[in-house]
Amino acid sequence: MGEYPSLSSKQIEQLLLKHGFKKEKKRGKGSHSVYTKKSKDRFYYVNVPKRNDHVPTTMENIIRSSGLKKNEFYNLKKIKIKNKGGF
Repeated sequence: MGEYPSLSSKQIEQLLLKHGFKKEKKRGKGSHSVYTKKSKDRFYYVNVPKRNDHVPTTMENIIRSSGLKKNEFYNLKKIKIKNKGGF
């Protein structure tokens, strides 16, 4: 998988929640949502813009911020992801 497949904000949210991230209700501003996860030695902070499709560069930054490898992140995509349109 050379490219970073585009996902909607809703799909990214569902994947992050399945990976153990929590949505921070008071931290995101305007058109962004913030997800956090604390591990034994590190704190992960992922800022996700609300869009229908994210360009590969944005997807790469989201995955890098999550501390996951690309194949780990997209592997959960095989689980049915509900997308009811919009974000």
